[in-house]
Amino acid sequence: MTHPVDRRRAVRSLAAGCAIAQSSWLASSIGAAMRRPELIAQENRKDGSRDWMLTQTRIDPATKYRCPWVEGYASEASIQAGQSLRLMISCQDAKSVLIEVFRLG
Repeated sequence: MTHPVDRRRAVRSLAAGCAIAQSSWLASSIGAAMRRPELIAQENRKDGSRDWMLTQTRIDPATKYRCPWVEGYASEASIQAGQSLRLMISCQDAKSVLIEVFRLG
């Protein structure tokens, strides 16, 4: 015997299922990083890089300050393994931007 399911209950069940799936995925991602702390130790033993330093900044002739052609910032100053980081980017002209992300510390 089947029971009709109203739309509200179906949407609520679907939302709950998505939330459970997402939380289990996030937990497994963070759990994998926590179970393998040697990965961070291995990375820390590698030679560092100074590529993260801005060495070719341009000066805006009108303001005599750093040129605002491409500017941006991150949503967080620090995150844990498995967490998301959002980048907010501003460009004067609509064009593609190549972004490199470095882990410091």
